[in-house]
Amino acid sequence: MKKQIMKHLRFLLDVIGAVSLVAFAAFVVLNFQQVSGLIGVQRPKVDQLTPKRAMFVLNWGNIGEKAKIDKIMHSYESPRSLTGDHLDAYCIKIDNFPDSVLKVDEGRPQEWSQAPVTERILKVAVELSSNAAASDGLKWFPKATDLNSDRFYLSFHQIVLHDQFPTAVQLIAYDRKEKLLYYLSYKT
Repeated sequence: MKKQIMKHLRFLLDVIGAVSLVAFAAFVVLNFQQVSGLIGVQRPKVDQLTPKRAMFVLNWGNIGEKAKIDKIMHSYESPRSLTGDHLDAYCIKIDNFPDSVLKVDEGRPQEWSQAPVTERILKVAVELSSNAAASDGLKWFPKATDLNSDRFYLSFHQIVLHDQFPTAVQLIAYDRKEKLLYYLSYKT
């Protein structure tokens, strides 16, 4: 009787071990992209953005129906970490910028403002954006002093704060001189 119980217990443990091994293998296969990023297999996507994929930037800036993409000048998409940390930055040539989106409508939040911004959180978000791009070697992305000058219109799609300090930013900036639209999404 004792041998019979031991035989069944061993069979049960073998089944649990086999199921655990299969579950682990499935986890690794399904999460290979994230797991491979930890061991350095993932590479950033450089200049692979298509105009179709870039349309969300214009739509988020509420200019998607009023402006068209002429050309994607630069794009950079870093690998995502397991916690979602990333840096995406784009430079998009558009045909025109509709000044009508600068008007403030009652009852609607202002989507665009002309730089320079003076509110502390917005200034820090601009600096964080520019510094993140510089740390990944994106020489084509504007410096904070340029972004926060009267040359640019700025739209902050999202700013995530931790203790009143931005830890994630989604910024859209329009360079009035060069007619370029910049987008940056950063999470640390």
